[in-house]
Amino acid sequence: MGTQGTGRKRSTKKERATAEDEALNLIAREAEARLAAKRAARAEAREIRMKELERQQKEIFQVQKVGEVLQDALRTAFSPQEGTLTVLSSCTSCLFRSIMT
Repeated sequence: MGTQGTGRKRSTKKERATAEDEALNLIAREAEARLAAKRAARAEAREIRMKELERQQKEIFQVQKVGEVLQDALRTAFSPQEGTLTVLSSCTSCLFRSIMT
């Protein structure tokens, strides 16, 4: 007959979770939820910024189109006399710059 040890019994993996394990799991779930909320907020902010950039680009494109149409109209409205076209071009450039700001 062998001698039996009086030491601690080894734990098995099938034991139930302890209160400490449950607390750690809760903390981890809460941290994951906070990270998910931050990711969602960043995605929403990114979407808002992208829409604003698209709106600004569309506005710039429209202003450029107006400037081009205005320049074309001024070119065709006046006959190209000496110096007239240069003065008109600089005036439209000034007008275009004032629209852009």
